[in-house]
Parts: sequence; C-alpha cells; structure tokens
Amino acid sequence: MKIRLGIAIILFFLLFSLIVPVIVPESELSAWNDITRWHYNPKFAPPEWYNYLTFHDRAVSEVLKPETRVLRYSGVTAYNTTYVYEYSYDVPPQDVVILFGPNFTDSYVVDISLRRPDGYTVHLYSNPINYPELFLGIDRSVREQISGMASSYLNVTMDYFTNPVSLLFTGKNGMPLHGKYVFDIVVYSLTNSTPPTPEVRVIGSCFGLMGTDSRGRDLWIGFTWSMRTTLLITFLAAGLLFLFVMFFGIVSGYYSNSAGKAVDFLNKVLLAIPLLPASLALIFLFSKQASGLGMSISTSSLALILASLFWGRDARSLKMIVLQELSQEYIEAAKSLGAGDRHIITRHIIPRAVVVATSYISLAIPRLIVFITFIGFFGMIPGINWGSYMADAYVQGAFISGAWWWILPPGVAIAILALAFVLISRGVEERFALRQKL
Repeated sequence: MKIRLGIAIILFFLLFSLIVPVIVPESELSAWNDITRWHYNPKFAPPEWYNYLTFHDRAVSEVLKPETRVLRYSGVTAYNTTYVYEYSYDVPPQDVVILFGPNFTDSYVVDISLRRPDGYTVHLYSNPINYPELFLGIDRSVREQISGMASSYLNVTMDYFTNPVSLLFTGKNGMPLHGKYVFDIVVYSLTNSTPPTPEVRVIGSCFGLMGTDSRGRDLWIGFTWSMRTTLLITFLAAGLLFLFVMFFGIVSGYYSNSAGKAVDFLNKVLLAIPLLPASLALIFLFSKQASGLGMSISTSSLALILASLFWGRDARSLKMIVLQELSQEYIEAAKSLGAGDRHIITRHIIPRAVVVATSYISLAIPRLIVFITFIGFFGMIPGINWGSYMADAYVQGAFISGAWWWILPPGVAIAILALAFVLISRGVEERFALRQKL
C-alpha cells in the first residue's frame, strides 16, 4: 500500500510536469522577464479563489463589452461607446485602462466620463489622444479630475498614496458603492476616418489561480514551469545517482584489489567534500558566462554534477551491504562450485543491491529537490526553478507581507514529494525484510 501510494503521487507530479507545455504554452514563459507583457495585470494580487476565504471580496479582472452609437454633426463625427461594469465587491479594482490602439492620432478628440450608481457623473478626460493607452490611476489629468470629485462630492482629500480609482467606487459614506457603472467614451473624428473602438479593461485586485507578483506576472506560470524544471533536473540526477551508487558500491565492496581500493578511496573523498561549495564551483566551471546574459548550463550537465557529488555516502553504505552479502553461506557455496565473479555479482549481489539502492535513492531524491531549490534560490541554476521562484518571493517582500498563496505551494509540493519517496523507501524495506524471513 505504501509503495502504491508513493508511486501514485510521483506519477501525478510527473504527468503534470509533462503536460505543463499544454496547460501553459512556452511562449508565456518566454515573456516571464518582459515587464511590458504583464502591465495589464494587477500587481501583487492574491488568486481569485481567495475571495472564498475572506469576507471582503476583491474585484476580478475583466474586459468590458462595448456598445457604440454614431452621431454625425457638421464636419465632426462622434462615436459614443458605452461600457457597463457591475460592481459588487468590497475591495475595488487596482486600475482601469483604456486601450485606444496604435492607429489613434491627434486628429481624434476623446471625452471620457463615468456614471455612478448614485447618479453622479465624473468627467475623467477630455483631450486629443496621441498614445495607445490610458491608465486612469496613473494619468495626471485624470487624477486631478478624481481629486476634484473626491473633495467636492465625497468630502475627502486624496493624498499621494491614495489609489484614485478606489474613490470612483466609493460612496459618500466611505463604503463601497455597489451597482452599475457606465463608462462613456466619445471619440470625435475631425476627418472622415473611423477610429477603432477603444477597449476598456478593469484591472482587478485578484487574479488567476495563484495571483501575481509585484510586476504583475502570473504566478501560475512561474510555479508550473519552475516545478517542471526542478523535477526534470531531480529525476535525471536521481537516475544517474542510482547508476553511480550501484557501480561504485558494488565495485568497492566486492573487489579487494587495487581497483576496489581506488573506488573506495574515491567514495571516501566524495563523502568528505563539502557539498555546497563543491557544487557551486563545478556549476560555475562547467557553465557558460556571457556579458550581461548571466550564466547558462545544460540540464544534463547540472544533473551529472549533482549525481557525482551525491553518490559518496550511499555508495559507502551499499559497500557494507555487499560485504555482508559476501559473508553469506550461499556465496561461499557458489564459489566452491566454481562460480565466477560475473555469475555471483549478477545472480546474487545485484538483486540485493538494487533493492537497497532503490531505498537509498528514494530518500536521496527529496534531498536533491531541496538542494536544487537552495542553490536555485541564490541564482546558481539558470532559468526558472523552485529556487528562483522563492527568491523572487523573498526579494519582492512576499514573506513580509504574508502572501502565503505565493510561498506555500512550492513548500507543500516538496513536502508531498518527500512523503511519496519516504513511503516507497519504507515499503521496499518492509517487503525485503519479509522476504528475508520467508
């Protein structure tokens, strides 16, 4: 039962890692460090399901549907587009952005106003447009209009730290004003050209499955791809580690000649080498550095370095098992009947060594995951991984601000994976002990 449960957990993580490119296209990951790619997302926002855990619902991000009417005057055509926003939240959106597109020129004059549920209309903007987007919470002229509304209608003073957009959704009593908000955007065309319909996006105060960081990056993308990278390095290193432990453990335990002594000496050396400094030195040595581009090392090279540094202790332990096996009577009987080294190793040593090495590797994989995460935290592993993911959380203040939805998932995933391998290790040991009794 333990082995089956452990294997089921591991298979789940492996299958999930394999389908990550289907769930989250790699093109999304390629824009991970492109700040402009994420500026329409809320900043440092919790996930949308966070609303189920709190009494203060946060506004979700959405794109409002336009309804356009065309009014023609002498020499001027007015394109009046309305956008209805149903506001029923306790925490207002972070911002509202109006996208005009690259085809807007200064020949278009734009007038923007907001009709609130209480009947009050806020005039937000009235000027030509010569840029593709307008953030209501950032534009200076819009902030001045909202500040005037706040002082004259809400009787509050908007300071530098106040989010002006939040005042648009606040009633005269200081509480959230729920109901239907209507954005009126009138584009006056001074020529015969037809302007593109503006797009209105409400940038909510929560986002997606795992929220966003301070740059607006979708943490779901970072978590899934960092998990895929971490597990790929881990399992490739574990496979190489299993081969190294088997080879060096059996050779050092079975042979007492110079080759066996040399291998045993190598095992002792690796056991004595400080793991962290050695790994950092080797990663730096075998990586490629480019000016301004950071460090680059292949996954296979990194896995080989980790496996080479981790085999010493387990190979020494396996040597003891091999020596114990060689002292058994059936080994002496096989030798007396003329069995050679190859026969004894393949028929008697390897079957026992595989069981023991499997148990060792099952316990070594959680150490590998933690170690990879640790050195990734300090930027010694190129690309995105659980270490770099947690480093971003630390740098951007997720630990201080209590953004547990950002910090907790990698820790829980590592703990579940560690539990899976512990279950497999214990299950293998119990089965082997039972066979020995029989």
